[in-house]
Amino acid sequence: MPQCFRPSSRWSSPRWSILPADSRRLGATLAPPSALVVLLAAIMTVSTFSSAAMVGPRPGDSAGPVGTASLAPGPATTGSAPSPPAPASRGAAPADPSIERGPGPAATIGTNSSPVAEFGTALGTVTVGDDPRGVAVNGSNGWAYVAEFGSGAVTIINDTGPIASVPLGSTSSPFGAAWDPLNGLVYVSDWGSNEVSVIRGEKLIDTITVGLGPEGIAVDPGTGYAYVADSGSALVTVLNGTSLLASVPVGASSGPSGVAYDSANGDVYVTDNGNDNVTVINDTSEVDVFSVPNAPSGIAYDPVADRILVSESTAASIDVVDNTTPVANLSVGAGPMGIAFDPANGYAYITNEGGNTVSVFNGTKILGSTIGTGAAPVNAAFDPLNGLVYVSDSDQAALTRISTEFGEGPPTIYDHGISTEATDVGQMLNVTAIVWGVGSLGLQASVHVAPAPGLGCAGSVNVTPLSDEDFLYVDCAPIAEGTYTIWLNTTDNDHAKQWGEVSIPVDPALVVPPPTIDARYYQSTASADVNQTVRFVANASGGSGVYDGYVWMGIVEANCTGLETMDPSCAFRQPGTYEIHVEVNDTNSATTYSLPTPLDIFPRPSVGPPTANRSSADVDEPVKFVASPSGGPGAFTFAWSGLENATCTGTTGATPECNFTKAGFANVSVTAIDAVGGMAMSSALRFHVYPQPIIADPTADHSQVDVGQPISFFTNASGGFGNYSYEWQGLPTPCEEANTSHPSCTPDAAGTIVIGAVVLDGNGGSATAATSLTVSVNPDPTVSAPALSNDDVTSGSALTITASPSDGSGGYAFVWSGLPPGCAGTTAVIHCAPTGRGSYPIRVSVRDSDNYSVTSPAANLTVTLSSSSALAASLPIYAGIAVVAVLAVVGGILLVRRRRRPTPATNEAPAVVVEPPGGPDELGAPEVPTIEDASSEPPADET
Repeated sequence: MPQCFRPSSRWSSPRWSILPADSRRLGATLAPPSALVVLLAAIMTVSTFSSAAMVGPRPGDSAGPVGTASLAPGPATTGSAPSPPAPASRGAAPADPSIERGPGPAATIGTNSSPVAEFGTALGTVTVGDDPRGVAVNGSNGWAYVAEFGSGAVTIINDTGPIASVPLGSTSSPFGAAWDPLNGLVYVSDWGSNEVSVIRGEKLIDTITVGLGPEGIAVDPGTGYAYVADSGSALVTVLNGTSLLASVPVGASSGPSGVAYDSANGDVYVTDNGNDNVTVINDTSEVDVFSVPNAPSGIAYDPVADRILVSESTAASIDVVDNTTPVANLSVGAGPMGIAFDPANGYAYITNEGGNTVSVFNGTKILGSTIGTGAAPVNAAFDPLNGLVYVSDSDQAALTRISTEFGEGPPTIYDHGISTEATDVGQMLNVTAIVWGVGSLGLQASVHVAPAPGLGCAGSVNVTPLSDEDFLYVDCAPIAEGTYTIWLNTTDNDHAKQWGEVSIPVDPALVVPPPTIDARYYQSTASADVNQTVRFVANASGGSGVYDGYVWMGIVEANCTGLETMDPSCAFRQPGTYEIHVEVNDTNSATTYSLPTPLDIFPRPSVGPPTANRSSADVDEPVKFVASPSGGPGAFTFAWSGLENATCTGTTGATPECNFTKAGFANVSVTAIDAVGGMAMSSALRFHVYPQPIIADPTADHSQVDVGQPISFFTNASGGFGNYSYEWQGLPTPCEEANTSHPSCTPDAAGTIVIGAVVLDGNGGSATAATSLTVSVNPDPTVSAPALSNDDVTSGSALTITASPSDGSGGYAFVWSGLPPGCAGTTAVIHCAPTGRGSYPIRVSVRDSDNYSVTSPAANLTVTLSSSSALAASLPIYAGIAVVAVLAVVGGILLVRRRRRPTPATNEAPAVVVEPPGGPDELGAPEVPTIEDASSEPPADET
């Protein structure tokens, strides 16, 4: 966007501000001549410049300002702007003087509550899927990839809106996202499926299984390694492209969440919001851990200032960390989470989930105003192509887009210089500049020192002048000769910038470098334990070369000898960090103070009795012992005792793992030796080792059963820790999960089953039965209706009745029912001659050797009487018929005698048929005599 500037004028001749060290504040104002002021005002009313004419390179650009039109008096400074200072080596760092601090402890920084100009504008929201979390921007095309925890997908948007959606699966819960510029990939952590999805363009190309609950991801753009925080596994998984490279443990109970890559040192920083610390990983190894309170979550690396920012999610603040040392704490909105950096200007955007806002950190302070967003902003990412910051609003299913465009009108540097044109090492010098701002709100300005550690200047000094024109100072105390460059960077309240530079020659002089420290057990850092001897050495050079006085400072609470010499020795009585420096006088009365050297004095180490990951163990079962020393400078080594009856690994570390070879009690103790040789011995842990458990071979109450018949199995265990649990192999389906020494089962299928048994004791020790048990499960017996040699027989005839059972276990027993008289038996075949007539439903019940019984359907038998038997049975009947016949004859005669008229010839007496008992079907149809009337009337007088 076009920028407008105040007109500039150039003074007629160069003017450097040369101030003595004791008159360098606002009272020593360098006022320009009044005529030049008038000329400056006149030029300002008629001159205008385009934005290209005023915007110079940022520090670190290889080229100088493009078309610079400076308002400085004299020739404009052109050329390369030097890069920011190189990163410091790992270790303690002082509080950053460039960061504005509020009242209170030095580590606490207050926000500036004064009004500030526009520093970013919310451009509205873009609707995406449910519960968006992580956001990653493809730096080559500006596409933003949004991990949608609630929808299981990744939405891809450009600067206008969504362009694609990549589903990840029904069980997916995408959480974090990161762009890999080396391989052109986007990594998305899937918290729900414990995987990382790999996306190229708009296509899911692979998934990689990682630890439990993966959350944050960061990528090393130089190697393409992706570092994934597995919150549920206490691991950081390292990926190389689509391959799993390594898993780095980050603490047994930690919950890693946020990840940031430090491009200057090649380190990876991982927040642990459960344990309030940050782990430092280099390549695939953990190299350091430092504390950050209040559930640290979000983390980001500031490539401009070479430091990291960590959000304290439960304290409404962020920590500024130099290397591994927190140097400032800044108040932000409620629930800070994600952090995104604009590397072009070093501005950081912090999402405040609890306040629905974004706080902005300009490298010096938290700006007084915030940017409003949607509901619950949790993460942010910077789009360098479009100058946007994307903020995921997790409760609104949307992204808030924030423009990073700033206001118009840079300030101008019109004079800068040093207090002397040259200085000696060790002499104080002062750098001053006069800055002229734009607008009525004043300006912000800072002086930065180029990478010249021998100059001894503060890294940067920030001021807010009282008016649009003011002085800016920085003090230096050189400690090495050479020519140094200081560059000045000013920023007005519209965030427009201007800069300049000046060179400072430093000549040799009397110099005393920081003293060296020779500790008794000197390691990589200057440290010792309480009451250990420490020797200090001053190595002065320059000056007259003859030094007749040493004054040591910073040594308190110590017993020392030789404090007036170059190499005193001391034993400190109290732990703490001591700043040791020395004043040296030469024979020319030159006096020089050294810079301090920090000395860490640690409490003498102590260690309690070791702990174990289990209360007891069986022989040959693994047990892990843990030593937890305190005091000392860390980096402990260990010597373990009481492990004579065990084979162990890692016995020089804090967590050896052992397998005991003999039952009994082991008295385990440990000696901890810290990095400076301090030693502490623990008391013993009495650890019980049990014999391995034993299990008897399984037995059963039946060697075989039929389907549906119950069977019980038996075993017993001894030894081990007790609290046995049992695992059976081969049990029938209804009881295959039985956990008892005597399960009972009812098999539901025939076959041969092979039963094995395993016992586990309370320590996890196990034993398997040496011999398995084989049991046959027979199909249930069946029997059809009995077979009859003839199903319709006469009494006294031979009859054969046959039962034909099948299946079961054999050894059948038979019980017959429904047999006719004359038939009986308990065998499968009955030979008999029925004696009674009638119909008989014959059944048989069959019981096999497993005592399982079944009853057949009925076979129906009909028995009739033989002919002789029928005749004998019919004699009484015939006798009765004869009597009836006689009576009939007699009656007929009587009737004839009484009849006076003859019966018509057509009236025939009916035939009389007498059937024997049982009916004609049983006895046949015997001849029955009939009595008929006479065909003619008998004589009338016959009586």
